[in-house]
This record gives sequence, C-alpha cells and structure tokens, in this order.
Amino acid sequence: MIGERGNWTICNVIQHSDNEVRIQFLPMMRQAVKDKKLEPRFLVRAEDRIATERGDLQIYGGQMKYYPETKSFNLWPVFDPENIDKRRTAIGLDSIAIFLKNRFDFEWNLEEQIKRTKEFELSKQRRNSIN
Repeated sequence: MIGERGNWTICNVIQHSDNEVRIQFLPMMRQAVKDKKLEPRFLVRAEDRIATERGDLQIYGGQMKYYPETKSFNLWPVFDPENIDKRRTAIGLDSIAIFLKNRFDFEWNLEEQIKRTKEFELSKQRRNSIN
C-alpha cells in the first residue's frame, strides 16, 4: 500500500529492531509475501535474523558471520543446506549461489556448508547437555 520505498523503510526498521519486534511482525510479513505485496527478500532477512539471534540455524542463507579462526566472513550455518534452493525458490528468490555472488561476491560451497551445519549442531548439543 505504501510502495516499494515505504516497504523498504519499514522492513529496515523491523530488521534493526529487537528480535521480539521481528517476531511480532513475522506473520504479517509472511502474508504480505503470499499476497505479493512484499518482496520475499525482506521476509528472508527477518526470518534468518530471528534464527541467528536465537542461536539457531538460518533458513534461507541471508546472514553472514565473521569467523575469527579464519579471519573471514562466511554464512551463518544453514538448516538443511542441501535443500536451501528449494526453500528459496518456493518464495520467489534466486538460488543461494546467485544471491551470494551478487550480494557479497562470495562463492557458495555446499560441502563446506554441510560441514559447518554439522559442526554447529554438535556444538549446540554440547552446550545444551551442559545446561
């Protein structure tokens, strides 16, 4: 209703808010994407940011992380990396490889991401078993 620039502005405010705010607006954003009133990229940013702030695996691959051990950026680990393109395509996005190349000049490496996801899940299990 408020146009592309208005949507961009509101979504950036939501993106940079607390996780509780993002979670509050998530159902509305999902419906707006279904109704073709909001670009899927805005929903993806919110969904993945919510997940990473919770310490969970991201869904669509929109969030990067700095890894001190390699002194480089890479994707925050992704849920089920083998099927990430199916999820992205289902909501109208380019493949993860195209997104990463265009946005960050970064190469998608499925095998590396599978390894990162497994390491992330093991680390999370260890943390949970300590608590």
